[in-house]
Amino acid sequence: MLSGLAWPLSAQPIGAPTGSYFRTIGVGVNTAELFYQDGPKPKPISIDSERRSAYFDYKGGRTPLVFVRMLTKADGQKVPVPVAEVSLDKSSTRWLLIFHRLPNAPEKLGVIALADDARIVPPGGYRFVNFLPIQAGVVLGGKKQIISPGSSFIADFSSEKTNTVLPFKVYIITGDSAIPVYSNVWAPDVRKRGLVLMLPTQEGPSGVEIKYLSESVNMIPAEEPTPRP
Repeated sequence: MLSGLAWPLSAQPIGAPTGSYFRTIGVGVNTAELFYQDGPKPKPISIDSERRSAYFDYKGGRTPLVFVRMLTKADGQKVPVPVAEVSLDKSSTRWLLIFHRLPNAPEKLGVIALADDARIVPPGGYRFVNFLPIQAGVVLGGKKQIISPGSSFIADFSSEKTNTVLPFKVYIITGDSAIPVYSNVWAPDVRKRGLVLMLPTQEGPSGVEIKYLSESVNMIPAEEPTPRP
């Protein structure tokens, strides 16, 4: 059903930012109590499972980038306790960091770092990220891909003006079978780009939740963004 799914997709350049920045989003993670260490002093960050965060600047002071909680000791002194870390590809200048729970380490967080400037995911593009424990197949407007757990796939419709609708289907791959678990029809919009998270759920017969988060082109500045203080 999903034969020939590894089709290459292109990303259309739209002007690179000049600074290095990251944003965060959570999968079942919502907190304003984390900090990141990009130098001698930890800086606060926020994570929301419903939207991308503000931009946070990254100067490369620490490699890998470490995220910490601040623990207050009995004497009142605050010390950083590492909960997550990630290495960022220096070929990119803007990243989206997706934080998720680790079932076997509840005190820690996992992080997936994705290059995220408008050259990689342009307006009119969709990025799919598979958080399922098995492979998932995606078919969107004729573009197809099998996505391994923890991996992502970008479908670029920024230069295609003929599509009025994009038929969208998701399959889970078990052995040699592709089992349909989601079907919809999306309308392409070159003013927005989409982040699509494929999540496990205990609700419904498929055990799969499709979470779609859109972003207006006005939120993707061509020039260097200003981080929140």
